[in-house]
Amino acid sequence: MTKRNKISIKDFFVKNRKLLAVILISIVFDQITKIIVSLFKTSNLVIIKNQFNIEYFINNKFIIDFGLNIYIKKTISFTLTITLIYFLFFIYKKINKNKKYLYLGFGLITGGSFSNLIDRLIFGGVVDFINIHKISTFNFADVFLIAGMFIIAFEFIKNNDNYFK
Repeated sequence: MTKRNKISIKDFFVKNRKLLAVILISIVFDQITKIIVSLFKTSNLVIIKNQFNIEYFINNKFIIDFGLNIYIKKTISFTLTITLIYFLFFIYKKINKNKKYLYLGFGLITGGSFSNLIDRLIFGGVVDFINIHKISTFNFADVFLIAGMFIIAFEFIKNNDNYFK
């Protein structure tokens, strides 16, 4: 029988300071931008006419929105986010850390997920404000999530050798 290496959350983050820094910076940056935009939520800042503007919007749509009340949505959102983050950390611990930017990808995904979870728990929806007409309205947490996925995919494609220890 092999002995499992148990590691506490504190020990994990002490060993992975860069990962923790990316998580914290992405959460703080996203939340600060949302606070700034919320101060001007009655106005619409047009950057490029009919193309791109900054507009405060609470997106309370949910992945499975069958008329569920707000408390059930918050509970499901919390549970799914924590489960996703646990799964990400499980994979991160197993992956060969010699990959140069994996910490950045995992940190951006985790930070973006937590930041949107904060919004869901406080506002009952995600604060979106970057509006690209006829495409989408989103926030920096969403940008971090997508960027993190691209970084991880790039690392896996670029270094198609042993990922797991």
